[in-house]
Formats: sequence, C-alpha cells, structure tokens
Amino acid sequence: MGEILEEFLCENRVEAMGPLLDKVLRIRAVQDFAPSGSLAFIFGLKTLARQVLESESASGDTGAGELSDFDDRVDGLALFAFDVYTRCRQNLFEARMNEVKNRTQRLLKLAAKGREQ
Repeated sequence: MGEILEEFLCENRVEAMGPLLDKVLRIRAVQDFAPSGSLAFIFGLKTLARQVLESESASGDTGAGELSDFDDRVDGLALFAFDVYTRCRQNLFEARMNEVKNRTQRLLKLAAKGREQ
C-alpha cells in the first residue's frame, strides 16, 4: 500500500501503478472481498489528501484547484483499480473453471475404465 501511495503522490501515470495495484487487488479478489471493500482504500486517499492540502492551504500554499485535480486523479485511479480487480476476479474464475473441467475429465476417464473392466 505504501508503494501505491508513494507512486501516486509522485504524479506518475495511473497505468504505471498496475503491477502495484495488482499485488493488493489479487489478494483481495482471492479473499472474496466485495468490489467496494476491495477498492475502499483508494477513496481513503481523498481524505488523507484533504487533510494535508487543507493544512497547507491554511498557510497559503495550495488552492481549491489542486484539491479538485487531486480528486480527479483519485477517481481515475479508482476506475483503473476496478479494471485491475475485475481482471483478477476473471482470472480466478477461469482458473476455478479449468480445475472443474480437469476434475470432470478425470472422473469420466475413470468411469470409462471402470466400465471396460
């Protein structure tokens, strides 16, 4: 999570954070977190940023435009993270389906051998 925050605050492209998000969201997908619960940490960035930017704003360092820009970046990150989470869930589903297919094929082969004997 720290790497995600650091990368995000360095104003790198959201897409460059794909591997970092994948690490966190893959775990959450396997643990059957709801999508909202899996992505909630991203929206927490807005709260943290507001606290920091409001304290800087009191000293005259930032304006409302920066906060709005940051909100837009967090929203973009959330949308990208949702894509990553969905891809992880899809991969998990496909792996489970392949396992079911393999088991079924093995059972059919065993049943066919049993009939031959």
